[in-house]
Amino acid sequence: MITDDLLTELTILGIPFLATHKCGDRAQMMPATLLAGLALDPDARVQLAIIARLLVRPDYASHAPRAVSMLPSAPRLLLMRYCAAAALLQKKYAARLNGLLG
Repeated sequence: MITDDLLTELTILGIPFLATHKCGDRAQMMPATLLAGLALDPDARVQLAIIARLLVRPDYASHAPRAVSMLPSAPRLLLMRYCAAAALLQKKYAARLNGLLG
């Protein structure tokens, strides 16, 4: 997957993470494909977008098992760790996140 495609998808989904260009207004990737693509990206900054995506849209966590099944060992472990990190951050900062994101 191409990094630019992943960043475009994130921008469309409301996370202008590292994006510097305009995008369309409809998401194109399935959630599991996006999570897997982010985990496979060689850029650590792009990989960290997994946490941002899960904080903004916790429902994406339900797609993590599918994404994990699509990945080889190292990216699989990365995705699992970042999902756990996002879950812990959601729990720790639930009130703040609710105030920011509604």
